[in-house]
Amino acid sequence: MPWNNLKLQSHLKSAKLLDEIKTQSFQFIKKNPATSEYKVQEFIRDKFKEKNLRLADHSPIVAFGPNTSHVHYFPKSGTKTFNLLARRSLDEGGKPETCILIDLWSRLNTHEVPFADITWMGFYGSKIPTEFQKIFDVVTNARDACLEYLKIQLKAKKMPTGAELDAVSRAIINKAGYGKNFSHSTGHSLGFISPHGKEAGISYKNNQPLEKNLGYTIEPGIYLENKFGARSEIDFYINSKNKIVITTQVQKKLVQIK
Repeated sequence: MPWNNLKLQSHLKSAKLLDEIKTQSFQFIKKNPATSEYKVQEFIRDKFKEKNLRLADHSPIVAFGPNTSHVHYFPKSGTKTFNLLARRSLDEGGKPETCILIDLWSRLNTHEVPFADITWMGFYGSKIPTEFQKIFDVVTNARDACLEYLKIQLKAKKMPTGAELDAVSRAIINKAGYGKNFSHSTGHSLGFISPHGKEAGISYKNNQPLEKNLGYTIEPGIYLENKFGARSEIDFYINSKNKIVITTQVQKKLVQIK
């Protein structure tokens, strides 16, 4: 069901706050290089409470190193978590290095308002590994190709289906040789009870046109088992004038922490 203006404004506020918390989370890691995934997750949860954002059933995803190769990885209290300093580069300098994935979703702590949902990638270390940079670039290219296709179709007064958009992003990843490593749909609608809405999203299963004034994510990903993964997630909606409105920040390059 399309969002009314109140729901849209609530989503925009949530999206702005998530972007702020995302930035603060990377700053926290920079100031605390011996931190763990769980400690960063707790930092995010505390920020949610501080900004009166609702905590969903699952806590935010914070993954370091090979744990980024899991689509849904949740560090827990009492378990051995991945400490940044436990990962050493093969360079003679032996400086700590690791890739970082942070996936946040929340909504205002009021009744019947939609979620915002974002994923950003980072790297802790002086030199970003070539393959990690490559898969990040492929993922962001797939995301941008999806947006560009949508823009072209809307300009032609056509509303693409979820399956069409999914095929666009998947083609980019397939061409790069990582098709088997993209294990989920390109995006989902945004809900009220959870970040995943009831309406069909950007998936090969959805042969229906996207709806206007309804929030969706675009979040292609590549996951190399026991190595690392990359995902870029943004939120958007199509307004009544057939224009794409991106409601979250769009990551262009990896957040590098030296």
